[in-house]
Amino acid sequence: MVNKSLVPPLAALLLLVVALALVAGSVGAGATSDVIVQACTEPPATPKQTAPPNGSTVTGSSVTLQWSAVEGATTYRLQLCGDAACSEYVGDFTTQNTSFNVPGLDTFLPEGSCVYWQVRAENDCGVSDYSPLWEICRPAPTATPTDTPGTPTATY
Repeated sequence: MVNKSLVPPLAALLLLVVALALVAGSVGAGATSDVIVQACTEPPATPKQTAPPNGSTVTGSSVTLQWSAVEGATTYRLQLCGDAACSEYVGDFTTQNTSFNVPGLDTFLPEGSCVYWQVRAENDCGVSDYSPLWEICRPAPTATPTDTPGTPTATY
């Protein structure tokens, strides 16, 4: 036998559970997003550069810089510096990719000069340290025999 004084609170509790189940079932009904939200717990680790190798000589009007993916990173910040102390910024870019094509290399990096680059990972919990600076250089122009003073020219 059920105590009659407990019936109203039990009935109210049952109605509340049913109502919550109905509301929970209807939240997001019709939503098509597959986005999974995962809260970060700490800043990401520092990415490692992979290409081109440190000290590389590059030619052409662009270069693609690449680095390792970092777990938990949502973006990467790439800095190009005009000096080895990175006190002179040439470019500052943000991307979600683990590579970045730097266009106009022949415009801001004259032949015979170098540029330095570093990258860090970012997420909602913070930022990593920047990777070590890597250097890329454009070759100096090569002299042709007609450009070299004092070089005799022979006619055959």
